[in-house]
Amino acid sequence: PYTTLFRSIQVAAARFDYIGFGPQLLLLPHLREALVSSVEFPGFMQLFDTQGPPGCPSLPARLLDRSPCLKFSPAHAKTALKKEQQIPKLEFSFSRMGGDDISRAAEWFQGQWKKNLNLQVTLSPIEQLMYLQRLRASPPPIFRKGVSLDRPTCLAALELFTKGHPENYIHFDDREYEKLVERLRTSSGDSERKVRCRKAIEYLLNSHRLL
Repeated sequence: PYTTLFRSIQVAAARFDYIGFGPQLLLLPHLREALVSSVEFPGFMQLFDTQGPPGCPSLPARLLDRSPCLKFSPAHAKTALKKEQQIPKLEFSFSRMGGDDISRAAEWFQGQWKKNLNLQVTLSPIEQLMYLQRLRASPPPIFRKGVSLDRPTCLAALELFTKGHPENYIHFDDREYEKLVERLRTSSGDSERKVRCRKAIEYLLNSHRLL
């Protein structure tokens, strides 16, 4: 008789998962603002085991004293929504490859928007290959995207949303943001990178182009 021993090896991977708003919502800033500020992230942590609070991108945490976070304010969200004269049909697309966890997360966001804004958002799970093709050709109004970063840095995540980047599915095109990312790219030390990383993250969050 013999015994086989198995050793579990875990490899850490840097990821940036977000919910983006496609070009169809580009000219609807108040709707995007409402969608962002109507999400109560502490409730998300009751469904999923997360190492950090959702809505607070730390890229990476060692570079930030404290991560800037999206603010939950249903009253503010409702006020912003009233400023939009017409609300288009909202579809939230995501890849089926993510399995039950991604579907459950999508249902949670759908429930938040229904509860806090009385908005009906249709969920649209799509096969992975077709999903990627759609993101490249014509991103849906709301979509979920996970990205494995090629290096564990703040810059690696923020570069995703620079003009011309193949992963810039929200079609973010902002000169001030480009300047902030370039300043981060040319930073010479950790303390300078920390300040510039935070400024770029805050600018991106304040654009209400993603969650």
